[in-house]
Amino acid sequence: MLICQPGDERVLAVMNQFSSTEMQRLQHASALYDEHLLAIAASALIGASKHQYNAFQQSIVRYQQALMDLHDVSQAKTQARGARGRGAYNPQLAAKEAQVRRLHADMQQRFQSQLARYKANLGTQANRSTLANVDRGVNVARSGRSMHSNTAEMACFGRGV
Repeated sequence: MLICQPGDERVLAVMNQFSSTEMQRLQHASALYDEHLLAIAASALIGASKHQYNAFQQSIVRYQQALMDLHDVSQAKTQARGARGRGAYNPQLAAKEAQVRRLHADMQQRFQSQLARYKANLGTQANRSTLANVDRGVNVARSGRSMHSNTAEMACFGRGV
């Protein structure tokens, strides 16, 4: 509603979604706070946006940690001696990979608009991003390659750089 102009059809559409009780509360707040109501609403919107962004950052950190855990188990498996020793890591690898995929799916579901902006900023490189592509993340984590560059990418994105 903050971006709507007087007479804008979006205002009417939004107002029609309110129940009569909510409309009474809105009228009461408008009468009580008068011209300060928009400033209060804008402040609330900024606070809600910040909370959403913090939740997105936390989701990225959890996903990043799960990728690093998968990488650690994968590295331990490659350093184990013998087929039996390496085979003992298979259940751990499967569990870590499932956790990575679960966290990525949750992030995709909860933060679609943020991830869409991120992918748009990356352009053609989006498919190579561990944040945008869970299969890429799993493959890098399970490989012997260093996760340093991908971790740095995610850390920079998480800080909003």
